[in-house]
Amino acid sequence: MRKIILIAGHSRSGSTLLDRLLGEMDGFVTVGELRCLWIRGLHEDQLCGCGTAFKSCGHWRDIVADLPAAETRESWVSRVLRLQRLVEKSKAIPLLLNPSLRPREFSDQLDEYKRELRSLVSGIFEKTGARVIVDSSKKPTYALIMKELFGDDVHVVHLVRDSRAVAFSRLRTRLRPEIHWMKKHMAIGNPLRTGVEWRLANSVLTAMHDAGRCTQLRYEDLVERPRATIAGLVADVFAVNPSAVQVPHIYAGAAELSMAHSVAGNPMRFATGRIPITLDDEWKKNLSRMRRNVVTLLTRKQLKQYNFI
Repeated sequence: MRKIILIAGHSRSGSTLLDRLLGEMDGFVTVGELRCLWIRGLHEDQLCGCGTAFKSCGHWRDIVADLPAAETRESWVSRVLRLQRLVEKSKAIPLLLNPSLRPREFSDQLDEYKRELRSLVSGIFEKTGARVIVDSSKKPTYALIMKELFGDDVHVVHLVRDSRAVAFSRLRTRLRPEIHWMKKHMAIGNPLRTGVEWRLANSVLTAMHDAGRCTQLRYEDLVERPRATIAGLVADVFAVNPSAVQVPHIYAGAAELSMAHSVAGNPMRFATGRIPITLDDEWKKNLSRMRRNVVTLLTRKQLKQYNFI
């Protein structure tokens, strides 16, 4: 039985942590943010999670070796990126939620993109021998596409974090080690825009949850009870009792991580060895009152819905 666990949500919500914790399970392989393979891996040649430039990583080179058929690698990458922009944009949400609304051109573009995703996923299963792929791509439109493509073989996890914590995290200056040819930092996010984007992303995923198409998980609960949370998620995927799931790599407040061939994600994807699992709630002290009020006002309804206030 082959499965995909797809972690969806807003950025800075702890998806890389969840990805790494799941990826250590027996028979699981983490790929990081798989939808970024074409842009960050094949086009920009950023670092794989193993620390090697993507195009030089033997793991990924074997997986993508046979993918572009009857065209050059460059034209294939450009074509897939164009399809991705067209079918994953926010304006496509109504079309992805309701297939009857789709124009013929959009349906054709979506079908072409799904063929590329199916080929890529098949290659990962074949080359790694894994029974579960962990994909932390996050983007809600991508989650809708993957669910439509793979049906019950995709287990979508809606990971949600307090919007004020997300807004504060996006104000931090962090180096992007995967861009190895120059020094570059992660983009700074305006709290107003973060609030609007957080509300939209989580609205789409909540609609999926309400329709029985995904599992909902709070980042704060994951950090507080990591061992029980991972066991519960794996049990959900395979419809077994959580007590039957072995999670030997997670301890009290820490986890043991091995190297992972991840395409993209938070810089912690490069971490190996024992890492601490602690709640990042610095926003409670250091997010200004004005910014906190703006984000709270924009997202109040969902903050209540997810029991953050």
